[in-house]
Amino acid sequence: MVVSKKNTRRSVDRSLIKRLIRESFRKRVLPVPLDIVVLTRPGIKNINKNAITESLHSIWYRLERKVSPSRG
Repeated sequence: MVVSKKNTRRSVDRSLIKRLIRESFRKRVLPVPLDIVVLTRPGIKNINKNAITESLHSIWYRLERKVSPSRG
């Protein structure tokens, strides 16, 4: 996993973001195997951890709905 220095200069901040992404992904099991790319945006270091975690959960939920078999 890589977090760009362009968006987050300090390695401590990059490591925190990586940990949050890993933990969020570990808690959410997707129904099919996927390769996922998470792009960070400038200003992510100014957002608190809870907001990042909630945003990731929302992303995983939307992704899960798209890839899960339709119930028809």
